[in-house]
Amino acid sequence: MGDESSSTPAGDGDAAMKHYKLYLGDLQKIGDRHEHTRKYYLSLITALFTVLSLGGSGVVFSLKEGFIWLVALFGAALCELWAQHMSSYSALFHAKFALLKKMEKKFPCQPFTDEGELLSQPPRYISMTTLDKRVARVFLVLFLVLPLLKLASH
Repeated sequence: MGDESSSTPAGDGDAAMKHYKLYLGDLQKIGDRHEHTRKYYLSLITALFTVLSLGGSGVVFSLKEGFIWLVALFGAALCELWAQHMSSYSALFHAKFALLKKMEKKFPCQPFTDEGELLSQPPRYISMTTLDKRVARVFLVLFLVLPLLKLASH
């Protein structure tokens, strides 16, 4: 005899909860990848910024002007790539949360829906991916300004 509970409302609720939990796990994995990606870009940018700062100062070692510009442009391009990467994560998170909110409608408690409503009230919430994009753009500007400062000091 087959399992009748899967065709009952309670069985459907159990299946919905199982899918919801699986989707939450997937969201956590994406969040972990986002954090690893963020750390990767910050590590690369920090290393390039260190090379540019120390090499441009001439105190520890000296870089030729052409190489300074090459490092600076590479760093700026990396910052823009980081900002675009964060935009992709933002779109992915937005889609995942929209689906979770849709799935929550079947449950008596809707934490993501409630949280979204609370975050839309003052004080204004700024998402981590938005902040990451802003940080990337600040570094982009710094990568372009540093060589200009070096030129101006001559």
